Amino acid sequence: MTTSNELDLAVYRTLQAFCATGDDLAAEARYQEAIAQYNEAWMLLPEPKNH
Repeated sequence: MTTSNELDLAVYRTLQAFCATGDDLAAEARYQEAIAQYNEAWMLLPEPKNH
């Protein structure tokens, strides 16, 4: 069971995958592609989103 402060496990794993891919792309200086991956992860976060 998740509380309002916890993410669903599937969402958490998807976030991890997007961020890991973003990190790999950034390490290869493929910054625009990395940002796109981070943005995909950001969109999965529930509201309210904090910067």
